Amino acid sequence: MTPENFKHRRQKLGLSQAATARLMRMGKRGAQNVYRWEVGASPLPGWAAVIMEIVSTGTIPNLDEIKNPKRAERPQK
Repeated sequence: MTPENFKHRRQKLGLSQAATARLMRMGKRGAQNVYRWEVGASPLPGWAAVIMEIVSTGTIPNLDEIKNPKRAERPQK
């Protein structure tokens, strides 16, 4: 998820940066971190992207795929 996509989803949900930080239980300076992610000053953590994906789409990732990933075939020698 890009910073622009994160910001677009947040705005579409009607959440401020501060509300997003509260949703993600980020603490006192959470809104500052959300701002930094959105302007690209700090990398967007994977956990924040997953939370935003779940909240913005209302769907949970397929946990079976996460628990049992398909193993890549090894090249034959």
